[in-house]
Amino acid sequence: MRKKGAESRRKNIIEAAKKIFFKNGYEKTSVDMIADSINVAKGTIYLYFKSKQKIFVAVAMDMLDRFEAVIEEGKNNPEEDYITKLKALISSTLGYVEANEEFFNIWMKQFKNLGKTFTRVQHNKIMEKHHRIMKMLSEVVQEGINKGVIRKVNAEVAGVVLLNMVTTFSRLDLFSTNNRILNKKSSEIMDMFLKGVGK
Repeated sequence: MRKKGAESRRKNIIEAAKKIFFKNGYEKTSVDMIADSINVAKGTIYLYFKSKQKIFVAVAMDMLDRFEAVIEEGKNNPEEDYITKLKALISSTLGYVEANEEFFNIWMKQFKNLGKTFTRVQHNKIMEKHHRIMKMLSEVVQEGINKGVIRKVNAEVAGVVLLNMVTTFSRLDLFSTNNRILNKKSSEIMDMFLKGVGK
């Protein structure tokens, strides 16, 4: 029971921290703000997390775990038609990015400064998660290559390109989660990814 209570409190802290980080950004967020938002003493927060950095890492890992699950679901989609499968993956990935725009805005900024902001252990932990996500995307690309839908390219590089296209397109239409707009953007991403921009 005590272990479940501690895990529940830890999750509550992470959820509270998400809201504060997303509202104020990493630099302007303090442990006091997080503690005040759930009416606990700052010392209580430190029982679970030794620093603001570790709280942010926990938030980032939680969000990236969810992101990884979205991509994994798309990768394991039993749909036999690769084009249909790819579009579904792009659409669900784009939907997650747009539904969590605040996190990805902060993440893009902090990711560039991982070495400066976080310890080596924290940096490695986040990079390990990032590499797993990129590995899944490269496997999706490789599947397309094996099926003859995608020409023979470096699957790892193409996976990075695909993710960057999704995050870039997510900034269009003011992060609209309207299904019609998401479907349109997903189609545009897939078309540009598969055909490129050359004539």
